[in-house]
Amino acid sequence: MIYYEIELKQSIKWDRETSEFNGNREILHLFLRALGERAKGNVRKKKNVQNGMESADCLWSHYVQVRIF
Repeated sequence: MIYYEIELKQSIKWDRETSEFNGNREILHLFLRALGERAKGNVRKKKNVQNGMESADCLWSHYVQVRIF
């Protein structure tokens, strides 16, 4: 991913120095939006896993309490 970021930064710098910057801005926006949506999906998955683990912990502690008493 770092390689692409460096390449992207170099591309933006070159485009700013030319008249093509405005034409490429929309492509760049779509690319960055796709990366942002992927990041949101990863956060959502992590939250679901965390919630699942917390639920499993609750069930296990309830099971242990019932078995002891």
